[in-house]
Amino acid sequence: MKKHFGGALVAAIAVIASVASAGTPGRGAQDSKGSELLLIGPVEHVDARQGVAIVLGQRVHSPSVKRLQTGDAVQVFGTLQADGQIIASRIDRESGYVAGATPVLLTGIVTAVDTSIGQVQVGNLAVDYTALLAGDPAVRPEVGSRIQLTGVQPIVGGLFLAEGISGSGVQGISGSGVQGISGSGIQGISGSGVQGISGSGIQGISGSGVQGISGSGAY
Repeated sequence: MKKHFGGALVAAIAVIASVASAGTPGRGAQDSKGSELLLIGPVEHVDARQGVAIVLGQRVHSPSVKRLQTGDAVQVFGTLQADGQIIASRIDRESGYVAGATPVLLTGIVTAVDTSIGQVQVGNLAVDYTALLAGDPAVRPEVGSRIQLTGVQPIVGGLFLAEGISGSGVQGISGSGVQGISGSGIQGISGSGVQGISGSGIQGISGSGVQGISGSGAY
C-alpha cells in the first residue's frame, strides 16, 4: 500500500520530537520491526547487479533495489554504517513526490564542510544549511559526524536545501543523535536543549519540559 510522502516525514519528525521532549537517547522514526527510517527521497541511480541504489547521494545496499527505477520516490529503513553506506532492511515506494516542493529526509555522515558558503557534503550530496543560520549562527556540522536533515531538493541529484537538522558533532545544536533538531517552514521544528521543543508552520510541534508537548495544525 502506498503512502503519501508528507505523512511519512511528519511521522518521522513527530518521533524525533517526542524523543527530544523526553530527554532520552534514541533513534529516528522506526518501523514495526525496529528498523530506523533513514531516507525519504528520490532514487538517482540503480545498479541491480551490485544490489545498490543511490538515494539522495547515499549508497543503499539491498537485494530489493532491483525492483526500483531511477526517479522512484522511496522510504529507506535500515542501518547507517560508519562509512556512510546504508544497509537497508526495507525499502518502500512512495507517491506524491514533487521535486522542490515535497519535504525529504536525509541521514548520513558528513564528509566535508565549507563554512564560507554554508554547505556540507553528506555522502555524495551537497547540502546548503544557510537557512538554519538565521535561527542559530553557531550551527556548524563537523566532518565525520552523523547528521539527519529535513529539507527540499529542487532538482533530483542537485543541491539539498536543509530546513531542519539534528546529529552528534553539530555545533550550535543541543542533543546527541536524534535528541536535538531544529528547522523552519511547514515541516520544521526547533529545539532548545533536549527537554523543550517548539515549532512553526502547519506541522509545528511545541513543548516545554520533560512532560510537556503540544501541537497545532492538522498533525
